Amino acid sequence: MFRDIEDPVAHLAALLGAVETGDYLALLAFLPVTPTLERFLKRQQQSLSHTLGCATTIGIGPRFLHSTGQLHKGGANNGVFLQLTAAALEDLDVPGANYTFGTLNLAQAMGDFEVLQTLKRRVLRVHVGTDIESGLVTLESLLDQAMSRIHSR
Repeated sequence: MFRDIEDPVAHLAALLGAVETGDYLALLAFLPVTPTLERFLKRQQQSLSHTLGCATTIGIGPRFLHSTGQLHKGGANNGVFLQLTAAALEDLDVPGANYTFGTLNLAQAMGDFEVLQTLKRRVLRVHVGTDIESGLVTLESLLDQAMSRIHSR
């Protein structure tokens, strides 16, 4: 996570600080659904919504791509997007294909990210690595620091 970024808190603060009146924040998790992930997303949804004063949505990828994902890319430019990805832990081959479901999931996330960037949407991707639970704990701390940085301005 943020291996090549000198100050990840600055990147998160820049994204979250870009939320303006009338915007919404979307947490887009291309991660396996677990109780840990669900608790993390709910905590962040409540915290960020309260602190930023904006609606905050949760999307579990890739399933949101055919519903709210279309709004993100085709609607007004009033969304701010934090995309979460991870390495596949237990990966399975796609029958009849030369790739796995993990590769497919990551490709869908990367494609969604690239389209959001191309459309000049405010988006940041965080790859939590192979230890998703530890990555979420680290990300939660970084988000708290980012919010503190925003409010100290």
